[in-house]
Amino acid sequence: MKLDVQALSLLQQSSLKCWGLLRPTHRTQRVLQAAELDQDRLHIPVANPAGLRLGGALPEFIALSMLAEAHAVLKGANAQSISALVKL
Repeated sequence: MKLDVQALSLLQQSSLKCWGLLRPTHRTQRVLQAAELDQDRLHIPVANPAGLRLGGALPEFIALSMLAEAHAVLKGANAQSISALVKL
């Protein structure tokens, strides 16, 4: 968690538009408290948990969900399921 606190402090001074943390929301709250920051006052909003809800908890699934979300953001897509648009 110490590394997350240090990274958070540095990221608040960067030109990023958003950033994300892995793990449950309660862990993000602990990191913010340790950094003496309030989520409502962050210069850069935090996504938690990071990534799309693809299912699975293994590292490769988490990586895929984060890359999929980053790709959607870079392409200006909404990351909506195509199968949800088709009546099955």
